[in-house]
Amino acid sequence: MAYQIGASRQQLSGPPPVPNNIYTLQLTGFRPKLSKAGDSLNYNAEFTIINDPAFENRKVFAPFNTKFFTAIRDFVHATGNECELVKVVNPETGVEEEQFTLPGIFENADKQPDNPETWGKYLGPLNNATFKAELVTTEYQGKKKNEVRCYFCALAGCAEKDPDMQHSKNLVKG
Repeated sequence: MAYQIGASRQQLSGPPPVPNNIYTLQLTGFRPKLSKAGDSLNYNAEFTIINDPAFENRKVFAPFNTKFFTAIRDFVHATGNECELVKVVNPETGVEEEQFTLPGIFENADKQPDNPETWGKYLGPLNNATFKAELVTTEYQGKKKNEVRCYFCALAGCAEKDPDMQHSKNLVKG
């Protein structure tokens, strides 16, 4: 029997987005990559829907660009963790200052810190973390996809620690 090599448009485009709703998600990994401009980092997080029989194991993606750390902080807080505070030298001023960062490390990131595509597996407290988030359907260039509108903070005492640091209610652009 001869086998046809190919795929239909439907097979290539993947399943349709899940309905707008609040879901329990689990982090399955990161694929870090420099932004197109090369001036920031996209962590490219991959999540899986869990505890929902109709959409179990469906994938959802979030770019998490370091220029918009608010989304990263909201995600980390949704897992019940805090962002790490580290000291770095500001390249513009040469002054050491404190900066928030994603908790954990990537294998081999210290060997080629300027080339995130060579980094290995993420090692840290977010591995397989579960959290609640509201997913909505958006459209870009005629293609529909799911995006995270907001993450639900699970960090005990977050609002009391810093009442001025509010979590985003709508992370979707446009």
